[in-house]
Amino acid sequence: VVAPSGVKRHDPAEMTVSVGAATPLGDLREALRPTGQETTLDGPDGCTVGGVLAVGHSSLRRARVGALTDALLEAHCVGANGRAFTAGGPTVKNVTGYDLCRLLVGSLGTLALMGEVLLRTRPAPDYAMWLEGEVEPDEVVAACY
Repeated sequence: VVAPSGVKRHDPAEMTVSVGAATPLGDLREALRPTGQETTLDGPDGCTVGGVLAVGHSSLRRARVGALTDALLEAHCVGANGRAFTAGGPTVKNVTGYDLCRLLVGSLGTLALMGEVLLRTRPAPDYAMWLEGEVEPDEVVAACY
């Protein structure tokens, strides 16, 4: 089984992007960079979008960008019975019933195989940096309390 890859549609005004599940994160980042947008998906550039969604691990940026489950708006999938189905929708107000997208994120591919997914994007920060230093753990605890 091979999932589709590549950026299918990107709508900067609606802040959504549709990609194949086998699309590497690096390719997705490059496609979004010219519009100044990003997704909440984190991982090395070689990770696939479907793999990151299947694992469902939110990053350290979760407090700023939100949970990974909030990023997936729509997923075209194949279930265990071999039938294709669509979970979610491009607009939240048009979706009724169970929120299968939240169920699929973190399911490790046990519930369905994702083919094409519609993700929510967000404005990328103008500048970001990591700070590094050496501090004794006891000093950090003492400073916090």
